[in-house]
Amino acid sequence: MQSCLAHVQYALPNCGQSRKALLRMRRRTMSWKYFAVFRDIERRRMRNAAIKRLTSCLSEGKEFLSQNHMLFGQIMDHLAQAEASRGDWAAAAKHLRKSIQLVSQRYGSSSMELGHELFKLAQILFNGREVDDAMGIILRARDILSVHYGPDNSMVQELQEMRTCLLEVPGMRTVWEK
Repeated sequence: MQSCLAHVQYALPNCGQSRKALLRMRRRTMSWKYFAVFRDIERRRMRNAAIKRLTSCLSEGKEFLSQNHMLFGQIMDHLAQAEASRGDWAAAAKHLRKSIQLVSQRYGSSSMELGHELFKLAQILFNGREVDDAMGIILRARDILSVHYGPDNSMVQELQEMRTCLLEVPGMRTVWEK
């Protein structure tokens, strides 16, 4: 009985001792909120610093690597991730497209590696609401990944879900129905 009463009193903001407990709890909650805001600011700073470092690596690499070196593709892939994490879908797509060119040259136009890169680009374009571009990339990625993994693969299924969603956009069904 005492423990039930204690819980009820704790929940009441105007009850002597429980009011102090409530204030302590609010302070803790507030400090966690400030911590979360600080953590988000730090993540943004780290993302921005990472983008600057990767861009610097890209510039430096151009001085001594061939333009088709896979390191450029990896840097572009990381730049795309950083840009996507800040919600800059257009910049992320631009970097991924460059990575895709290198992957296609290295592994071929129907390789599983290209399928993975196209999958990432499909997600970026879908999230960036680039409907026409997204649909074309979704279909291409789906076709490549289906050959390598089969139609039940989770990536293939996710591509199908994106396709289905985009077909609901007015005018898309007549253009992209396959």
